[in-house]
Amino acid sequence: MCRLLLGLFEAGFFPGCVYLISCWYTRFEVQKRLAAFYSINIIANGFGSILAYGCMQLSGRNGWLGWRWIFIVNGAMTMVLAILGRLLIVDFPDKVHKARFPFLKPAEVKAIQDKLERDRHDAEFDEITGGKFLHALAKWQLWVFAMKFFAVTTIVYALAFFIPIILQGMGYSVGRVFLLSAPPAIAAVPWVMLCSWAADRYKMRAPFIILQALIGIVGLMIVAYSKNNSARYFGIFMGLAGANANIPTALAWQANNIRGQSLRM
Repeated sequence: MCRLLLGLFEAGFFPGCVYLISCWYTRFEVQKRLAAFYSINIIANGFGSILAYGCMQLSGRNGWLGWRWIFIVNGAMTMVLAILGRLLIVDFPDKVHKARFPFLKPAEVKAIQDKLERDRHDAEFDEITGGKFLHALAKWQLWVFAMKFFAVTTIVYALAFFIPIILQGMGYSVGRVFLLSAPPAIAAVPWVMLCSWAADRYKMRAPFIILQALIGIVGLMIVAYSKNNSARYFGIFMGLAGANANIPTALAWQANNIRGQSLRM
């Protein structure tokens, strides 16, 4: 039940933030920003393993086992960050000047909207309606983008769920598994940022999707078939780097090719 509630309240956060970012930046500015946003998630997952290992050391305190401490500490951090998010996440460009703590002058907002209008001609918000929703569902392009995003996230989730099992299969202790799970995730961040900068710089998406997919597949093949633990661990680095870099690339490709705020929503 708790997992169901977590998914229910969390489901709209990531796509909502991606949509919000796409409303602030032009087509070939957006991937770097999406990568920076997504890298926060990568870093959190990496350090989450170390944090979980630290929480396990509290096992027995106040009569609670280590796994309970993981839920308590992570839950408390989530509540604090939720409050900060409510205060710090900005509104859409056409609404930000009405916010309680405006950080842009009207002339600056107008300059941003003019730039977006020149780039893709959809700076103004168009309200979503039932008719627009049904029309969007009939567009084959949206389903292609959805399946593409599903495909590139498969490796991310495969590794996220199975890295501890893979490391345990290499013979490492539980504590070492927690600690070894962090470096591949942290190391993926510079690659994600570099690929996103290059994709924006050269105004290309598909070649980077292909390159990163190949890197991810090669990494998984090394993990699956190598007999050497060091090589398999290197494969985890490759797999996470390629898979994670494809997330902002796929999101930027979708944002670049779907015009109209209600349709992107």
